[in-house]
Amino acid sequence: MAECPEERAHVQLALEYWYPRVARSFGPAAAEGNKQHRLFHLKAKTNEELQEDWQALVQSTCKSFKFVLIGCGTEDAPACD
Repeated sequence: MAECPEERAHVQLALEYWYPRVARSFGPAAAEGNKQHRLFHLKAKTNEELQEDWQALVQSTCKSFKFVLIGCGTEDAPACD
């Protein structure tokens, strides 16, 4: 993925832009809607569990392609390993 430096720079910029935005999209851990969805088996996992799964996948993918997740551990994004 992204062998040339210009392509890598574009991918890195996309990660820096999208990672914090997507991280915020999971919603609060104790959201009432999430509880209702789980009660009626419309969702199998909590928002927090979904976000943790997503973070693990993104982090392992970035690591395997040697990309850096910028903004981790700030107000804009959850903590990263």
